Amino acid sequence: FEVIKPILEEYAAGASSAEERSRLSVLVPGCGNDPLLLDLYNAGYRALTAFDYSSGAVERQCELMEYLPMGSDLSSVDLRVEDARSLPQDWGEAFDVIIEKGALDAIYLSGDGNFERCAEGFARVVKRGGLCISIS
Repeated sequence: FEVIKPILEEYAAGASSAEERSRLSVLVPGCGNDPLLLDLYNAGYRALTAFDYSSGAVERQCELMEYLPMGSDLSSVDLRVEDARSLPQDWGEAFDVIIEKGALDAIYLSGDGNFERCAEGFARVVKRGGLCISIS
């Protein structure tokens, strides 16, 4: 997270103060067992949505969130099972920032136009002027 934090602060409109960060909506596709969601929460981001196609990965994220201090308000954190190739229609322009770490790499290897479907989906759900960070 320390590597992408300066990028977020520089390029994501509203990421420079804790109050602004708490209002930015962030999508973490293919969350797997990565602690990125925990890092984002600890850095002040609150409107967090993370998903994976594996229910086991989503369960693992729930376990990681238990490392937050007692009484942390997780009401704006949405963990769910979704397929990056077919994102929910009601997510249109819903996110200020998308941060994906390796999900597109794995999807690219599957072929059959799956990578293109994901990229189109990400473009549809990020707000105009939003930021998409892809880490390979």
